[in-house]
Amino acid sequence: MNEEDQKKALFKYKLIAPVLAESGLRQKDYLESFRGRIFDDSPLDKKSFVPKTIKKWIYKYRKYGLDGLKPSHRKDKGISRKITPDLIQIIQDIASEFQFRTVKNLYDHLIHLGHITPDSFTYATLANMSRRLGLLTETQTKARKAFETEHVNDLWITDFMYGPYVLEGKKKIPSYLCAIIDDHSRLILASRFLPDMRTGSFEAALKTGITLFGVPYRLYADNGKVFSQSHLSLLSARLGFILIHSKPHDAPSRGKIERYFRTVRDCFIPQIYLQTKNQPFTMDELNTAYAGWLHDNYNHKIHSTTRQTPYDRYMAGLAHIRPRKVTEQRLRDAFLHVIFRRVNNDATVRINNVLFQVPARHIAKTIELRFSVDDPSRFTLYENEKAVLDIDRLDKHLNAKFPIKFNDPFDSDSDLFL
Repeated sequence: MNEEDQKKALFKYKLIAPVLAESGLRQKDYLESFRGRIFDDSPLDKKSFVPKTIKKWIYKYRKYGLDGLKPSHRKDKGISRKITPDLIQIIQDIASEFQFRTVKNLYDHLIHLGHITPDSFTYATLANMSRRLGLLTETQTKARKAFETEHVNDLWITDFMYGPYVLEGKKKIPSYLCAIIDDHSRLILASRFLPDMRTGSFEAALKTGITLFGVPYRLYADNGKVFSQSHLSLLSARLGFILIHSKPHDAPSRGKIERYFRTVRDCFIPQIYLQTKNQPFTMDELNTAYAGWLHDNYNHKIHSTTRQTPYDRYMAGLAHIRPRKVTEQRLRDAFLHVIFRRVNNDATVRINNVLFQVPARHIAKTIELRFSVDDPSRFTLYENEKAVLDIDRLDKHLNAKFPIKFNDPFDSDSDLFL
């Protein structure tokens, strides 16, 4: 699956996901809701879809998985879209930084900075985008209702919290707490203090949670860069859960994880300073103390709302569901990141300014490479969703000793050389 096909498959999955995860949702009513709806962000040729089309996508996903949603025929390349993903990210960052209250002010500011022009980007286009992505600052408090999902693993909520400074060598660095909480039980499924708020740090926590508790039906996160990476959307499609983003600056919508963070700040942080007598401590020491506190003073302590310990409430909830477990191999493959590279005429591709050697039969073609964030220097070539081989760094001296075959390197009978 190439990069363009992947985008289209993920878009289709986003539309059908509610039917796949919500067992009580009436499929017919959901399909009828598509009549007349326009999807401006559609990467497909059409921006509106009839119920019959959506129903066909559901059938193909259930039978073939994500691969069943890729286009059956390749489309012409080189068609530029009016709004590129990079431009959308720039607009989101500016709107978040300056907290504009009107589309007019945001529109004028973007023109002033030179990111858009009135001829190529109309006011109406920005107004539609603002409404869809929630770019503007809310001017009034939203009415909210207290809620709780019916079963465990129905909804997981995740976020980062700023932690205390820790000692690394002779200097102090900030720490960040990444946590995932189950909405029904309030159990902390995975949590750890980390030196950064990168995608890899969050993915490690999510992988731990899925390994121990199974795949959730929905994952709720904020709109930050850590959680809005395209790979997380791909991951949700591979494992079959719905990824939901809250609107910018809407922390109350993630109330349960925010309330847990307040407990950490009020109860654990003062405790670690008392234990260390206000002396500097390392990241390992912080996490060791935190793991003990989490076990004794939260997961196995009576919760003031549920009147049960989060652990007991979660275990009781397992009697009403069947956890969606995945094999270790499938989980590892699901977390692999995907990049696409065009092969140079010397049978090399450049990744992070480093050249890698690939089979010469791929010259002038765009190839799919996958890698794990645990080992970002190792890349595997994939064809038709199957691993072909691990590619190595370019070794010019080795290439000088052996001729380069243009066809399949595993075909020992070939005598076709460059």
